[in-house]
Amino acid sequence: MTNQQPRGPRTTVRGRTIAASLLAACALLALTASGASATLTTIYDNIATPTPGNVPSEGFECCSAAEFGGQVKFAAGNWKNPKVTVLMSSWACQSGTWFGENCGTTKGAKFEWPITVSIYEVGPGDAPGAKIGVASKVFKIPYRPSVTPVCNTTQNNKGGWYSKAAGRCFNGFAAKIAITLKVAKLPEKAIISLAYNTSDYGSEPQRPKPCNSTEAGCPYDSLNVGAESIKAEAEYPLPNYAYINSTYEAEYCGSGTALGTFGISGSESNPCWQGYQPSFRVAAAPA
Repeated sequence: MTNQQPRGPRTTVRGRTIAASLLAACALLALTASGASATLTTIYDNIATPTPGNVPSEGFECCSAAEFGGQVKFAAGNWKNPKVTVLMSSWACQSGTWFGENCGTTKGAKFEWPITVSIYEVGPGDAPGAKIGVASKVFKIPYRPSVTPVCNTTQNNKGGWYSKAAGRCFNGFAAKIAITLKVAKLPEKAIISLAYNTSDYGSEPQRPKPCNSTEAGCPYDSLNVGAESIKAEAEYPLPNYAYINSTYEAEYCGSGTALGTFGISGSESNPCWQGYQPSFRVAAAPA
């Protein structure tokens, strides 16, 4: 697995974007809240600084998913109204495709797409409990940069864009989104998730749309959620597990979660998320 491929615990080919993108096995900082006088404190952080060129990720269209998340443990204290930042991975091109080695994007171009962030209590057996916070927003997501010719001369990441900072090529592009949820008091641990629609999955599958008939396809089908463990394993409540709602049984990794419901992915016999946790940062105000 390379550090920019969509993370997924399966290897089957399911759709036009999937074929080339899936790989085997599918501090406390003070921050000032935008537009508010309250000072926010970072209480959970699984996003590398500085932001990397790209990270492993979980694709929704390629992995038949409608919702994806992970369990987090917050810093000690009483906290409310969390601002959740998520590191996304965009593989979308305005024209062409990354796997066709002809991706073309006007610098700074973005597409808009609605995404919902939810926070659940941790229920018995670490299953999702009551939903204690939810917020939705139409985000402006960057298309990934155009192909850099030098990247097509390498054995790995052909069709990629070259990052001077990293000194290497990437196929996807890491970009942060953030949203604030109204929660009167956060528990010690919680499950955070993202949900959005793609052409064939989600609460409202979008097919057919005009973009389905283009070479580049619909940009939201090439939008993934970052998933990279940057902390010591002991700092994660469930380091080998994630949470997913998928119509593809293998995405649950033998957990026994009912198909098409949001629940645990991973099991003792198949700890498929070892080394991969959703890329979340949470900052909150004192409760």
